[in-house]
Amino acid sequence: MVYILGFTYFLAGFNNLILTGINVDRKNRILSLFWFVAALSNIVLNILLIPIFKIPGAAFATLISYFLLTVLYLIYSAKYLGIKYEYTRLAMISSFSATLYAVFSTVESGSLTAFLTKILFVLFFVLTLYGTGYINKDEIRRFYLTIRGKR
Repeated sequence: MVYILGFTYFLAGFNNLILTGINVDRKNRILSLFWFVAALSNIVLNILLIPIFKIPGAAFATLISYFLLTVLYLIYSAKYLGIKYEYTRLAMISSFSATLYAVFSTVESGSLTAFLTKILFVLFFVLTLYGTGYINKDEIRRFYLTIRGKR
């Protein structure tokens, strides 16, 4: 259940990135509408899922509501603000991240072996992003220059 809520927090953070454009455009009414829809869906899903699944049902209801909020933000940002999202890349990185997170969560923590295993997972993640073309050489160079303070 903690993993479900962890992914919900990931979506909340992701939503903050999307919200930047909406906030700059001062579309507070549309934000209120989206939050109302998400809250209403959360209430309905809680009514449906809690009697069947108990506490995990509430966690899933919250996750689904935040996912709905994310979709609403993306659709609005793309359609009305003209933001061109690369949906294929976004879906690929999200799927890969979720899979890696699921595998990552099975590794016990507290030992040097666990720490090294998690470092290998992170390296594998970055190498896979590069190998699949999600990150290119120019992006790596710009990141390196930013870290070194030359940008």
